Amino acid sequence: ISGRAIVAVAVIDSHVVLPAVGAVSSGCLVGALGTSAVYLFLNEQFRPLPPGIEGVAKDGSVRDLWCYEAGQAGFGDTLAWFVKAFPRGADEAESFRIYNREAAGLEPGANHLVALDWWNGNRVPLADSDLSGLLLGLTTETTGVGIYRALIESLCFGARTVVDLFEAGDFGINRIILTSGLAQNNPLLVQIMADVLGRVVEVPSIAHATAVGAAVHGAVAAELVNGFAEGTARFGARTFTPYHPRRENAAAYRSLYENYRQLSDSRTVRNAMHDLNRAASLFRSEEETKSVA
Repeated sequence: ISGRAIVAVAVIDSHVVLPAVGAVSSGCLVGALGTSAVYLFLNEQFRPLPPGIEGVAKDGSVRDLWCYEAGQAGFGDTLAWFVKAFPRGADEAESFRIYNREAAGLEPGANHLVALDWWNGNRVPLADSDLSGLLLGLTTETTGVGIYRALIESLCFGARTVVDLFEAGDFGINRIILTSGLAQNNPLLVQIMADVLGRVVEVPSIAHATAVGAAVHGAVAAELVNGFAEGTARFGARTFTPYHPRRENAAAYRSLYENYRQLSDSRTVRNAMHDLNRAASLFRSEEETKSVA
């Protein structure tokens, strides 16, 4: 067998999804919402990393484009933890359906809660894995549904922090696409995301987006298509579901987001979380010593 050998390298799963969801042009921000969340922003020109954004690489996913990356250490696993810890149905899927249905009936701010989305630590902007989650505003009237809604809102506030950091760095975001499991399976979360961001977000109608994206990368590498734009046109998502921000929720979420920012900026809060870690670590060390003895 003779012929020209084609050598390609692997791409990270979250990055490989971009051509499957139509993200092959400058100014597009993609959120891959799974157990954790990754946000990828494509830009034709290099710009210095905005403070808090994690990294950048040319050709990081799509050729000739700079790919900037940010993320949240916990996303779907935060909601899964709560639903497993406080089930409402016969199984996890039914519990999610019940929580989502009831949480959809709450108005922004009606649960009297604001949360920090750091249940698995914080990636952006603090890069501190020793931080932890926080619920503020608990009363004797707090309900499980109210807490579930607060957790969803906190995830969206974390996403808005990423968007704000890019915009503070003068990056022009002209399109936001959300993909992966949570985007496909939790329309309540996506709608609240649009409300919190105050802008339209799009969810592509495509099954197995990551696998399709990998196939497009392979097709480009094997020169079966003439670049990512053609690969996207031939194999990527054909339609997108837009979620428009609800104007009546904007004012409430601006206020709640300001509370979120004040909490996340508080050195006192972060120091208390570190102190809790040290206390737990000391307790574990003492228990291990006792078990050895």
